[in-house]
Amino acid sequence: MGNALFDDFDIHKAGSRENAECVWAQLRDAPGLAHCDLYGGFHIAARYADMKAVLMNHGLFASGAGITLPPATTRSRHIPAEIDQPLHKDYRGVMQRTLMPDRVAPMEPAVREIVTQLLDAFTSTRLDLFTTLARPLPVYVMLQFLGLPRSDGPMIDTLVEDLHAEVASGVPRGAGPRLTAYAEDVIRNRTPDGEDFVSTVMRGEVEGRTLTFDEQANMVRQVLIGAFDTTSLTLASAVWWLAQNPADVRRLRDEPALMNTATEEMVRFASASTYLRRTVTDDAVLSGTSLHKGDHVLLAFGAANRDPSTFKDPDTLVLDRKPNPHLGFGMGVHRCIGSHLAKLQLRVALEELLNRYDLAPDPDEAIAFSTGLGQGIIRLPLILSRRAG
Repeated sequence: MGNALFDDFDIHKAGSRENAECVWAQLRDAPGLAHCDLYGGFHIAARYADMKAVLMNHGLFASGAGITLPPATTRSRHIPAEIDQPLHKDYRGVMQRTLMPDRVAPMEPAVREIVTQLLDAFTSTRLDLFTTLARPLPVYVMLQFLGLPRSDGPMIDTLVEDLHAEVASGVPRGAGPRLTAYAEDVIRNRTPDGEDFVSTVMRGEVEGRTLTFDEQANMVRQVLIGAFDTTSLTLASAVWWLAQNPADVRRLRDEPALMNTATEEMVRFASASTYLRRTVTDDAVLSGTSLHKGDHVLLAFGAANRDPSTFKDPDTLVLDRKPNPHLGFGMGVHRCIGSHLAKLQLRVALEELLNRYDLAPDPDEAIAFSTGLGQGIIRLPLILSRRAG
């Protein structure tokens, strides 16, 4: 089975997220795996079954050579996202100790306080909800999680955006070294005696040895990078849907127990971690396409999460969708380590927002989308109506 060529498939191109659903459908319908010659050439896995096969065979489809497209050249490999087994298991074991449900749940009051403070700061009922709520929320929550001052938020946010720009353009901006230096300062100013994430990492061991200073700083950097975009884009996508579907808003208010199922569906629908790369470690065949050692495969999470062979009405956000085997948090050994904290933020933000306001799109302003590996709404103009009481 031959490859269909998609040589205009550039995830970093302006407008690449607009009407992406149509492109994803074309990718799923293409014979075998679609192929693009950009960035040195890569195959595209877009069907749910193909994506699952790649994610569950982490030995054949490796992350150790990097997960970005194009490959990152201005930083060291992320730990544990760009580490293969068996070392990945040890690294992940250190990091996930403070991100398990029993450690995340007690953070709810702090998360709710941050949401409340952001809502209290609204100066108008006609605003961009991305810049006023969706973006700052995960930044402030992660700084709280790491025990860092909220005043560092704008600087860290800029560093993360610059790092994404470096990946897209290949042009160094110094973001990688600056973010690494920040993470190193965090380590230097902490002791290993506490029970927080940073102290836990400082005590961490892999393969029976203590983590090096560079490894510790890398882990802190990974948490900072991984925490911001996906949660903010998912929240923005969810709010945009609800602003256009007031019946779903009423249902969430009437059936608050739905929120847990709804947040899982929002993760599927948004697919904020939209594209990630894997490298083939041995000759193989996937969906009838011959792959060779060293080939790159781009995982199109947005396409797989809208695959009608797995999800009924895939372009509809269904609050009570069950079952929902979405890939929004990944699958297998590299499943998102911060998924519980992300869902907590989504739930609390939506509870507080819908408790205060009715939502409507601003007819005079348009939404805007990001490009690159994580794609979603980054401008969300809404008109809010304060609810009685």
